[in-house]
Amino acid sequence: MNIAQEKLKVPAIILIVLAALGILYNILSAVMSLLGGGAAMYEGMIADPEMQQMMAQMSGGVLGVVFAVIYLALGVVVILGALKMMKGESYGLAMAAAIIACIPCTYNCCIGFPVGIWALVLLLNDEVKQAFNQGAA
Repeated sequence: MNIAQEKLKVPAIILIVLAALGILYNILSAVMSLLGGGAAMYEGMIADPEMQQMMAQMSGGVLGVVFAVIYLALGVVVILGALKMMKGESYGLAMAAAIIACIPCTYNCCIGFPVGIWALVLLLNDEVKQAFNQGAA
C-alpha cells in the first residue's frame, strides 16, 4: 500500500459507513412513506400546523418514496466511489463520491460534509492525482 492509498483509506472508510447508514435510513424512509408513517414523524416536532402539514406531504406518499430512491442512489454512488478511492481506481467516481458527501441533503450531512471536504482535499493533492493517473493509488 503506497502513501496515496494510506491517505485515502480513512476518509473512504468513513464515507462507506455513512453511505451504508444512509441507505438503510432511506430504505426505512421509503417503507414508512408507503405505509403513511411519514406524516407521523412531524407530529409534535413542528409547532406551525401549516409547516407540519407541508413537511408531512413532502415526506409521505409518492414524493417521499421518490426522495428516498434518489438518496438511495446517491448512497450507492458514494459507496462505489469510496471503494474505488481506496483502490486508486476511477478518479472521477472517487471525486463524485466526495462531492456528493458534501451536499447537505441527507440525514448524515453534518458528518458527511467535513469528511467529503477532507476527501476532496486529498484527491486534489498532486501526489494522489499522479497515483490515480498511474493506476497505483
